[in-house]
Amino acid sequence: MPQDKANVDVPLMSHAEQLRALEAKFAGKYTVLDVNQIKVDADKFAVVKDRVGEKFLREHRVLPLFEADGKLYVAMVDPTDIWVIDNISQQTGMNVESVVALLADLEQVLNSLLVSEIIPDLPDLDNEDLSQIPQSPYDLDSLAPKRDVLGTPPAKGRRVKH
Repeated sequence: MPQDKANVDVPLMSHAEQLRALEAKFAGKYTVLDVNQIKVDADKFAVVKDRVGEKFLREHRVLPLFEADGKLYVAMVDPTDIWVIDNISQQTGMNVESVVALLADLEQVLNSLLVSEIIPDLPDLDNEDLSQIPQSPYDLDSLAPKRDVLGTPPAKGRRVKH
């Protein structure tokens, strides 16, 4: 898998300087995007992820962004990786247009999107009847220490020191 060695995080450069460096490198050839400022089409992201797989997106550092003008726009670390672009095109049946993004930004947005799919929105419990929440099937009291460090049972109201 070819990786663009020039597109790595350089801690001595600000985020804006890193983006400008990429713009200079790819001037006129590829669009450089700050993916933190782009609204990713969640439905399109889900479709692409389902077709190419989460592992593929992570390994090849590809972030499906949105569809416009009949093209699927994807942010990549290496927008010249034709194999990755062709693979996405074949799996989705769409024409793919690649844009450039900083590695750290791409991974951060990709991770946040993938995690949000795993962890559903939690219900608002502010005004809920907490008795409706399922109880743990485990007897948590059985896990509490029965004796303190010296081997004597703790007295009522006395904390066990460890």
